[in-house]
Amino acid sequence: MDTAQLLFRAPKGKKIPEFLDKVQSYVAALSHNGQVIGEGTVAKVNGGYLVTASLPESDALADRFANKWVRTRLRDLAAAGVARPKVTRLGTDPDSRAPCRCQKQPFLILFTTCIHAEPPLRCGACFGPVALYKVPATDGVELARNLEGKVRVPVYYYLSKYFGRSDRAERKRKCPSCGKPWLRDEPLHRIFDFQCERCRLLSNVACDVRRVRDSGGSR
Repeated sequence: MDTAQLLFRAPKGKKIPEFLDKVQSYVAALSHNGQVIGEGTVAKVNGGYLVTASLPESDALADRFANKWVRTRLRDLAAAGVARPKVTRLGTDPDSRAPCRCQKQPFLILFTTCIHAEPPLRCGACFGPVALYKVPATDGVELARNLEGKVRVPVYYYLSKYFGRSDRAERKRKCPSCGKPWLRDEPLHRIFDFQCERCRLLSNVACDVRRVRDSGGSR
C-alpha cells in the first residue's frame, strides 16, 4: 500500500462545515469503492483540509477506477467551488504486501485478519492484494460465489481458526461444508493448511496450536 495526502483548498466565502461535508463525502465514496483503505484522517490546515489515506496501489486515485458515486461526489465538490485535491504520495507502507502484478490470476482468495489493512482479496499465485475496484465485489461467501461467476477463476473463502485442542486433532479436521478430508501436503503461502477445491474453502491449523508446535512444544 501507498500513503498519500489529499489537499482540499477551501473556496472563498464557503462555510467550513459545508465544505468539510463535501470533502468527507468524497473520501467516503473513494473508501467504499476501494480506492482508499478506510476513511483516512482529516486535518484542518491553512486554507483547507488535508486528508492522509492509504492507497491499495500507487495509481488508485486515477479517474479510470472511479465508479459513479465517486464521480458524483467529485461533481459535488466542483459545484461547491472546490477544485480536485492536490495528491502527494508520501511513500510505501513498509508493513504491507506488494499488490498483485500477475497478468492472470489462477484463483483468488478472500483473506483478511485483524492485523491486515490491505484489501481482503488476494491473488492465489503471488498472494498479493487485489484492489477491490478492479473486481465486482460485495462481501462474504456469497461474494466468493458471485465473484467466481464473473471473473471465471476459482475464488476461495478463508475460514480463520485461532483456538484448537492439539496438532493431531487439528490435522483430522474435515471440510465444514462437505465433510471430506482437506488437509494439504504443504501449506499454501505458508498460511493455508486446509483447502477444499470442491467447496472453495481455505483454513489454517489453529493459531495457538501452531504457535506451540513451532516453538518446539507439544499439545
